[in-house]
Amino acid sequence: MKSIFVLLLIYKRVNLLYVQQEVKEHFYFIKCLGYLFLSSVHSIILGNPIPLGGILMLILLCLDKYNKVVKLKLIATGLIIFFLSSTNFQMIASPFQTKYLNMQIENIDKIELFAYTPNAEEFLFEINEGEVLREWAEILQMSTPQIAWKNKTLPQNSGYKILLYNQEKTTELIVSIPALGAKNLFVGPYYIAYDNPYLIDLLEEVQPTNPQVLNINPYSDSAILIDNSTLLNVLWRTILWEQKYDITHYNLDEFYIPAFLNFENEMGCKILFTDDFAYAYIPNRGVISLSEYLQSMLLEQYILSDLKTVDAFTFYEPVHIYTELNSTTKYYLEVENDSLYYGLYKEDYITKEKTLLHTITAVDSEFFLLKYPYILLLDHKGASQYFLMLINQNVPEKHRYIEKGVHIIPESIAIGPQNNSFTYIINNGETTTLFYVQDYYQSPLPAVTGHVQDSVFLSDQYIVLTQVIEGESLICVYDTSIGKIIKYTYIPGEVQLIQSGNNQVSFAIQQTKESTLREGVFTIDTSLTIVKQK
Repeated sequence: MKSIFVLLLIYKRVNLLYVQQEVKEHFYFIKCLGYLFLSSVHSIILGNPIPLGGILMLILLCLDKYNKVVKLKLIATGLIIFFLSSTNFQMIASPFQTKYLNMQIENIDKIELFAYTPNAEEFLFEINEGEVLREWAEILQMSTPQIAWKNKTLPQNSGYKILLYNQEKTTELIVSIPALGAKNLFVGPYYIAYDNPYLIDLLEEVQPTNPQVLNINPYSDSAILIDNSTLLNVLWRTILWEQKYDITHYNLDEFYIPAFLNFENEMGCKILFTDDFAYAYIPNRGVISLSEYLQSMLLEQYILSDLKTVDAFTFYEPVHIYTELNSTTKYYLEVENDSLYYGLYKEDYITKEKTLLHTITAVDSEFFLLKYPYILLLDHKGASQYFLMLINQNVPEKHRYIEKGVHIIPESIAIGPQNNSFTYIINNGETTTLFYVQDYYQSPLPAVTGHVQDSVFLSDQYIVLTQVIEGESLICVYDTSIGKIIKYTYIPGEVQLIQSGNNQVSFAIQQTKESTLREGVFTIDTSLTIVKQK
C-alpha cells in the first residue's frame, strides 16, 4: 500500500515539473529529479533515522536562484517519502495499543486466574492483596504491542484466562501457551495482541508447570518415585487443561492408587489413579480421562520404578547370542605353536580332528557362530582398533572384512534368531552408531546414531537397544522392516540387557539414589509390552 502511494506521488510530482516551471533553466529536469530523490535519503544516527538528504537539499536550495517554489515542493515530497519509509503501522498504532492496555489495568482491586482452553475453563485462584496486585500490574505494563495488520490472531491453544476487576469494569486477558508467533497475551473482547515473556515467568512462579517427581503410594514402604520430566510435564498439563468430570459419575473405590505430584517450590497436587491409569481423580476438581499415550507411559514407568533395595548390584555378563547352535564341533582360541600369534581353531569332539581357521592378533578377540559355514570374528589389533570379518569354514584361508581398524564395542555384538543377521556398535568418539547386517551376504547399514550403548535381537523384526538422550537412559525397539525406532521407554536408572530368546529380551535396571541401591529385572516381548520378572 505504501509503495503504491509513493509511486503515485512521484508520478504526480514529475508530471507537473514543466507545468510549474517559472524560469527556463539548464538541466532543469535532471536537477529536479536530484532534489526529489536525494531529499528522501536518510541516515541512522544514535539509532534514529535522520533526513540527511532533505537537510542538504534545503541548504542547496538557499544557493539556488531559479524555480525555488518547484524545488521546495520536490524537497517536501522527498521528506514525505522518507517519513513513509522510516515509519510503519506498528509505530503509529503501538502508542494507542499501549494506552489501551494501561487503561485496562488501572485501579484493579482483584485478579482471578483460570486454566483456559477454547472449550472449557477452570478457576484456579484469586489475588486481592494490594502489593501483589501492583506486582501483576507492573508486569502487565511491560507488554509489547504486536500489530496484526493483515489478519487477527485468535488464541486457540491451552493457556490461562486472567480477569482484572475494578469498580467500573471487568477485563478479560488470555495467555496462550505456547505463544502464537510473537504473541502470547490477548486483551479484551477484540483480542488485542501483545508479547510478554515476564508474565509467563510470573505464572510459572505462582502456577508451576514443571513437576519434579510423581510419588506413587507415598505413605507406604513400597513408594514408587517417577522423575521422568517429559512424562510429568504431559501429566501436569493434562491436569491443568483437560476437561474434568464430576466424581459422582464414577465409583470412587476404583481410584485406589494414591500419588502426589511434587514441585520444586514445595507445592504439590494429590492424585488418585485407577489400576490401569486410564483415569485420574483430582480431589475437589474432578476426574480426568488420560490419553492412551499418557496411560501407557504412566503404566510403564509404574512397572519400571518397582525396584527392590539391595546391598550390591548384580553383575551380568554381556549377552550376544539369541539362539545357541547344537554342534559336535568345538571352537576355541589358542596360541599357535612356536608363534606370537593366536589362532581360531575348530575341533571335532568325536574324531579329535583339529583345524586352524584363522590367525588372530590378541587372545581377547572374540568369535560368534553364524549359520554354517560362517563365523563372525572380531580381531583386536590394538588400542581401540578392531577388525570385523566373516570366515567361511569350508575355505578358511579366505575371509571378508566387514569393518577394518575401527573402535567396535565388543559387548555390543548381537546375533539374530536365524543366526545369519547381526548388529554391532562403533564408537565414533562423541557419538556411537549401531550397524545392522541383515545377512552375511549384505553390507552393514547404519541403523541408529547417538549415544547407543548396547543391542540385542528380540526377534527377526525387532532389535532392542539401549541409549542415552539428554542424560536420560532409554530402552528402545528398532523395527528392521521399516528402519526406524518404534518405541522409546525412559528408564529410571542404568539399564543392562541380560538375556535374549523365545521372542523375549530381559533387562536389568540398577538405580542409585541417596546412597541407596535398588534394582529389578524386567522383560519385553514382541507385543512391546514390559512386565516385571517375579
